[in-house]
Amino acid sequence: KQWYQRRVAITAGGRCEEGCVEQVKGVRYSIERFLGSHPTLSDPEHNDLFYCVIYLAPGDYHLFHSPCNFNIDKVIHFPGTLMSVNPMICKVVRGVFTLNERVLVAGSWQHGFFSYTAVGATGVGSIKIDFLKDKIQTNKGFLTFLKDTEIEVAPKVSLEKGDMLGGFNFGSTIVLMFEAPKDFNFNLEADQRLLMGEKLGEFEEVPQRQSNSDHLRCPS
Repeated sequence: KQWYQRRVAITAGGRCEEGCVEQVKGVRYSIERFLGSHPTLSDPEHNDLFYCVIYLAPGDYHLFHSPCNFNIDKVIHFPGTLMSVNPMICKVVRGVFTLNERVLVAGSWQHGFFSYTAVGATGVGSIKIDFLKDKIQTNKGFLTFLKDTEIEVAPKVSLEKGDMLGGFNFGSTIVLMFEAPKDFNFNLEADQRLLMGEKLGEFEEVPQRQSNSDHLRCPS
C-alpha cells in the first residue's frame, strides 16, 4: 500500500469565533487552553483565524506531513490524559483535546500564524516529531505531573508542502489552526474522507493569488 492512497476523516473545520473552536459540531473548546496562548494575527484587518480537525481512525495512515510551506520556530509538549478522540466520544466529552496529551508545532506560513497539533488518544500516547529526534518524551502518563515543555527551534525549521513532520503509533487526531485571508474557503464537509495531499481549501479567485502554493493540502 502506498502512503498517498491512505484516507483520513475531517470532523470539523471553519473560522475560529469568540476564542473557541469546535472539536465536533456543537461542542467547543478554548483556543488559549489548547495552544497555551491565543495567537496574534500578523494582519488582523484582512485575515482571520481558521481551524481544521483531522481524525485518523485506527485503520488510517498514521504518519503526518506538512500541509503547506511551513516555517517552524516553536514546539510545546502538553502532558495530559489519553482519552479516546473517536468523534462519538468527542460529542459527549467537552474539551477532550485540551485535556489529552499533545504536541504543538507552531510558526508561520505565507499568510501569517500557522500551528499543527498532534493530539494523543487511548493507546496513542507516542507522538513523534521527526526533526526533534528525542528532545520530547511523550506517553509518560499524566500522573507523573510533568510540566509543559517548550522548545525554541533555532534556527527555524523550514518544511515544504508534503514533507514528513512526524507520526503516531496508532490513529489519533491532527488539529490545524492558521491565519489566512478572510476569503479563504474550505473544500470539505464534516465527516468527509480525504486522501493525503488533497486540497483542504483555497482562496477566492483573485488574480494575484492564483498560485498552487496558496492551496492548503490534507497533511495525513
